[in-house]
Amino acid sequence: MTSRLSQPPRSRPLVAAAPLALWVALTAALAGCGADSTGGDPTPEVRVGDPAAPGPYDVGLRTYALTYKGRTLQVDAYYPTTQAPESPLPLADLCTSTAERDTLAGLVKAAPPGCVSAGADLTRDAPLAPGQGPWPVLLFSHCHNCTRWSSVNILRRLASHGFVVLAPDHTTNTLFDQLAGASAALGKAFLDVRVADLTAVLDDALAAAPTALPVPLHGAADPARVGALGHSFGSVTAGLFTQQDPRVKAVAGIAAPMANPLLPGVDMAKITEPLLLLVALEDNSITVAGNLFLNNNFKDAGGPAWKLDIADAGHWSFSDIAGLTEGLMPGCGDAERMTNGDPFTYLPVTDAQRVAQRWIGAFFLAHLGTEDAIPQAAAVLASPPVDARVTVTRKP
Repeated sequence: MTSRLSQPPRSRPLVAAAPLALWVALTAALAGCGADSTGGDPTPEVRVGDPAAPGPYDVGLRTYALTYKGRTLQVDAYYPTTQAPESPLPLADLCTSTAERDTLAGLVKAAPPGCVSAGADLTRDAPLAPGQGPWPVLLFSHCHNCTRWSSVNILRRLASHGFVVLAPDHTTNTLFDQLAGASAALGKAFLDVRVADLTAVLDDALAAAPTALPVPLHGAADPARVGALGHSFGSVTAGLFTQQDPRVKAVAGIAAPMANPLLPGVDMAKITEPLLLLVALEDNSITVAGNLFLNNNFKDAGGPAWKLDIADAGHWSFSDIAGLTEGLMPGCGDAERMTNGDPFTYLPVTDAQRVAQRWIGAFFLAHLGTEDAIPQAAAVLASPPVDARVTVTRKP
């Protein structure tokens, strides 16, 4: 595939609103993380019983609208079911409006092969799996100018292991808002809006009488087992949400520092809950400086933390929309290394997603899972990675 990264991106990733020179200037003042690292096992095969494997449940999907303080959010709820899908749900069918579905189908058709996800094994409006709840609940925050289903295959995998995952569109900050030229600016003001979105979704899901959550899911979420997960701008959102909301018991961020001077508000010392950070070592979106901030986020975290450094991964490598637009290309195909300009090929998206599924799954199962799931998941978190491209650092 011919590299397209030399062309200016048309969509703005996490730090696009900030001068690159600021990141570069800040880099010189930063020191890397000093904790010990564990190298990877050269065999990338998934081990038997690994949390990366599909869980014991099929996965249902319900989309609903939540209105609060004048904002209306479209929310996807992924949840365990015993109803198997008749066929995979195409990516475009995750849209609920005809216009968005047609737009997305056109973008998928035009995207480079091997980048954008084909879809996911989901059954719309399937019944909740009986007799096992309440289930741990995860709030997912999408990247800047992305969508609630940007990481559908990670979210689906978590639901297959017995989680209820609630993923809202951050209204006015989605892919479709950007395509319409009406996206909210990336900054502290909208970061606070995003956190309020997650709070509203969680409040409704845990209410005695939810007003928006579909009736079949009432009572499905366990208020004692709440987690947060985010990608890019969503990582910062998840961090601030966790810092402000004591209901959150574990948090994970993908490819962006939660605490950084461009989107202030997060104090890593105040995040005492278990933390997982995924670092894409060829992240041409947040650059080397952004990854140094990630290292320092890990070092400064107030509680137990895990950091994954993934070689040859880019900013969008873990998502299902890599390559969907020009600005979403970093993470798929051929490019130049951000450290020295040498040509290379990004880690295949399916491999990057497998890494994310394994470690994010193990992390949340170990901290929010059932008693029978915790020992196995904790063993994965304590073990060397099965992929040589992954380095794991742990504290304490």
